[in-house]
Amino acid sequence: MTAYMILKHLHVTTAYLTITLFALRLLLDAVGRPGWRQTPLRFIPHINDTILLVSAISLLFVVGYIHAMPGWLIAKIVLLVGYIIAGV
Repeated sequence: MTAYMILKHLHVTTAYLTITLFALRLLLDAVGRPGWRQTPLRFIPHINDTILLVSAISLLFVVGYIHAMPGWLIAKIVLLVGYIIAGV
């Protein structure tokens, strides 16, 4: 398997995991279970989002877009960084 395929699968998996973890945390809050904040579920999304960002930037280097990044890709990375900062 090439580095591109590994990074792409890692990126897609962490993107789906971000959505799943967000929905789970929202559901736990909605049903009145604040105790989840004392579990690893409190910090796992932050680790996952960091992996998501690192894999996105790594894909840029592997593919060679670093010099000619499309606008949507820049927007995606900026929004991801904003999401991580908002989570802090």
